[in-house]
Amino acid sequence: MFVPISTHKDKTSQEEVEFTLMTQASRKLIMLVSFCMMSFGDWLLWKQTERLNSFLQLSRGLDHGQYFHSWYETNSQEIRTFIGLTLLMGLIKNPDDENIG
Repeated sequence: MFVPISTHKDKTSQEEVEFTLMTQASRKLIMLVSFCMMSFGDWLLWKQTERLNSFLQLSRGLDHGQYFHSWYETNSQEIRTFIGLTLLMGLIKNPDDENIG
């Protein structure tokens, strides 16, 4: 005798599988975004330091103000903190804050 399998159970298990796959995909996406932000922060730090050092090399002997000569090397943690504070202050709009649709 043939006993049909409940379609409700199949949908639930399929939904669970889809949810698991979405969760895994979102974790991978979050890891990728985190890696890109870390790489971007390091690149930004390197570029700004290089730019300021070249400016200081060119401006030796000129009096542009004392703040140029009080520059100190920074690190990627300070850059990430700056970007985070900029986002919190609202200078850069977070996509979640905008009305979509």
